[in-house]
Amino acid sequence: MNKEELKKIRDLIEGIDFAMLVSKSSSGELRSRPMTTQQMDESGSLWFFSDKDSAKIFEIEEFSQVNLAYSDHGKQIYVSVSGSAEVSYDQTKIDELFKPSHKTWFPMGKDDPALCLIKVHATFIEYWDSRISKMAMLWGASRETKHERISIIDSN
Repeated sequence: MNKEELKKIRDLIEGIDFAMLVSKSSSGELRSRPMTTQQMDESGSLWFFSDKDSAKIFEIEEFSQVNLAYSDHGKQIYVSVSGSAEVSYDQTKIDELFKPSHKTWFPMGKDDPALCLIKVHATFIEYWDSRISKMAMLWGASRETKHERISIIDSN
């Protein structure tokens, strides 16, 4: 992903509190749950905190392909990120991303033995950016929609 594409995606998802993380269970079912994005790093990877014993961790370890769905209905912005996920126990990264508010889920803080990270390497991103003027919204007039796909060639 080039710098311009990275900035566009970062701008689109910034301020969207939750992404729906979709993974595949061992029986083949797709499972979805809300996650809070902690960071989009300089390479475009997305980081999330998780409990190491949660079902999503077992699912990711078995089948790494995931999808993240971001939605801001008020701004009419929708972003779908497909990629591969990995589980990380990198304490330096945990220290960097951990905030006091995370103690709600991890009471022992950043040293909580249940704490781990999920890193999603984006391989394909698709977004819809619909900007509706007040008049168009009130009168149901047509809207201008930008729909774009970004394929990412990753050297990893």
